[in-house]
Amino acid sequence: MRMVTAKAAGLLTQTAGLPRIPQTTDKPIIASLTGLRFFAAMAVVLYHYSWLIPYPPAIFAFVRQGWAGVGLFFVLSGFVITYNYADWFATDTASYWTFLRARFARVVPLHVVALALATPISLYAMYLHSISFNWTTALSWLTNLFLLEAYVPITQFKVWNAPAWSISVEFFYYLTFPFIARRLFVRFDSERSLEFLGLGVIVTGALFIGPVSYFLTSILGQFPPELGVEPGYALHRFPPVRMGEFLLGCTLALAFLRARSLKERGLMSALRRNRAVREMMVAFAVGLFGLVSLTSQNAEYTSESNMIYMVTAAMLIGALASGPTLLSPILEHRAVVLLGNASYSLYMIHWIPVAATALLVGARPSPAIDPYWSAIAGANAPGMLAVALLLVSTVLISIACYRLVESPARRLLRPKSRPRQPACGAGRIDGSQSGAAFFGSGDHAKDPSASADGTLEELTCWCRRFCQP
Repeated sequence: MRMVTAKAAGLLTQTAGLPRIPQTTDKPIIASLTGLRFFAAMAVVLYHYSWLIPYPPAIFAFVRQGWAGVGLFFVLSGFVITYNYADWFATDTASYWTFLRARFARVVPLHVVALALATPISLYAMYLHSISFNWTTALSWLTNLFLLEAYVPITQFKVWNAPAWSISVEFFYYLTFPFIARRLFVRFDSERSLEFLGLGVIVTGALFIGPVSYFLTSILGQFPPELGVEPGYALHRFPPVRMGEFLLGCTLALAFLRARSLKERGLMSALRRNRAVREMMVAFAVGLFGLVSLTSQNAEYTSESNMIYMVTAAMLIGALASGPTLLSPILEHRAVVLLGNASYSLYMIHWIPVAATALLVGARPSPAIDPYWSAIAGANAPGMLAVALLLVSTVLISIACYRLVESPARRLLRPKSRPRQPACGAGRIDGSQSGAAFFGSGDHAKDPSASADGTLEELTCWCRRFCQP
């Protein structure tokens, strides 16, 4: 008993300077990352528009790599989800269903609306190509409705609202995130260890993506051709294969929060302290993307290019989140932030007007054979003007969807209150910062509610937990 008392006294001495565990998970919005979302979505849109208009060769070299915008979204998703929700799971996963309900309210309502709009267009395209509506067609529609199409390597299951496959991958992230946050990340209690974890994610992905790709491609290649299985098409849309991007974003966010909370000497701390380091990081990320785009001979997804783009996205996100850069005035402009907020709507609906226009002009897209629509505009001025008006209209419609569908549905469906924060510190009782404080906003020193009484109450709670048999 005397030894336990001595340990408790030592704990009081060690933890006297620890910040109070935050009682809210509300954190400042990082406007530059919101603006970045718009450019990621627009990269995907312009990539799909390359089947509508003949871009000049110099522009097409970059546009054809627009699929990388989806990977940027995945890394950014890991960062934002961790930044906002990791402290919900610092001690347990009791808030699992509340978290899923919040994410459901965020992505599903617009997905259902977009699918409803895309359905008659796809059915009409099937009619034009004499494709009968049978149980397979109905099953593919239900698979899309329940966000399961990313698990089915059959092209016909992707014919409804094509961009929705990435939302299927996103929901896989949501299902696994609470367990990742609880079981893995609370074990890394320093910024440097998190940076090594991020490096491990990159190296592991680089080492195993080749064997995994070969294994999955070999299995999918055994299916009969009449099923319409495309091994390469299915590979880059299979959720576990794309898990590395999300994990890298999660790790980056934890290092970011750690750098805000403690005086450490890792890369994220250097980014926060030194604007020159941030500018160099942004310049290097943009330059690397440009170099890969110009030298790539393939306009489609490749595992090698995606690994480079994943690292590029992490560098860009880390620099922009850490403080002002030359890009900040653009990304944080009110108009760009609005477009960033509407980026999910833009991404989800941009395929629909393209498909409808293709049908109206008689391009007769074949959803069962070719996942992309045929070109509708030549190099003539009227065709280019028509496509430009279509693009502007799509952006305006996305803003309307954000205002009229996304935001009201989120307010209606999301949980009315956030989970109560734990009364005691979480994680290891070893004198380091607790898990809940680690996942907090990091601005505890400026919190006027962090009074001496609150600190004493927390330390008493820590001692009680420590002394339990």
